[in-house]
Amino acid sequence: MNLQAYAQLMASCFPPPAPPPNPHQPPPLVVDAAWIAAAFSVSLRTVRRWDVEGKMPSPVSIERCIRWRRQEILDWCDAGMPPRLDWEARREGCSAR
Repeated sequence: MNLQAYAQLMASCFPPPAPPPNPHQPPPLVVDAAWIAAAFSVSLRTVRRWDVEGKMPSPVSIERCIRWRRQEILDWCDAGMPPRLDWEARREGCSAR
C-alpha cells in the first residue's frame, strides 16, 4: 500500500470534524444524552445510569427520542446536581421530603 492509499484509508476511518457552532444561531432548547455526557465529561453510560437511578432531571420524549431541556440541565448543575425528587420539589417551590 502506497502512502496516498494509506492517507485515503485513514481519512475514510475518521469523520471530518464538526463545523464550529454558528454564533448567530440560538443554543438548542433540548439536548440528548450525548450532549450531557460531553458537557459533564462522563460517558454516555453514566448519563443513562444517572437517569435510571433518578439522579438527574426527568427527560422529555419527543417522538420516541429522549431529550432533556437544556436550560433545566444547566440550572440543575448550578443547584449542585440534587437527586430528581429534590430537584422537582425545588422547581415546584415545595420542601423536599
